[in-house]
Amino acid sequence: AELAAAEDLSRERRLPEGPSIGPHMSVRERFALRAAFEAAVRAVERNAACGALFDGLQFDGSEALYRSRYRTVASPGERAHCAPTVAAVAEVGGSRILICWRFHDLGRLNRVATLIHEALHTAGLGEWPHDPRGMTPREITERVKRECGL
Repeated sequence: AELAAAEDLSRERRLPEGPSIGPHMSVRERFALRAAFEAAVRAVERNAACGALFDGLQFDGSEALYRSRYRTVASPGERAHCAPTVAAVAEVGGSRILICWRFHDLGRLNRVATLIHEALHTAGLGEWPHDPRGMTPREITERVKRECGL
């Protein structure tokens, strides 16, 4: 029933049925990403406080997750963004979320929080130090976990 409701919602909004995943992910990585994606969409759609994280950006949280293109590290230039403590990277206002190797070492709830964190960037949320008034990456993730019940 839950899957049918999600499919109805996708058709109603004309959103794809799942995430747009780049070609270089293994089956195991795709499975983990899709599970985290589905849980992230449920969190922003069913938890008002979680969905409200996107309100100040004038963006719908599930739309930010659906419109993103999820890719794994494929080039040396992309590897430079994936420091040992970084699980994923997104450009503010962009649509690509680069999934770093650390993402797959995270627990399920941390993968969900990471996707919501990165979707906030695609929706326009800046981050310190690039945005001097922005929150740090840790502050953003802690807020996502608190507001989304993760």
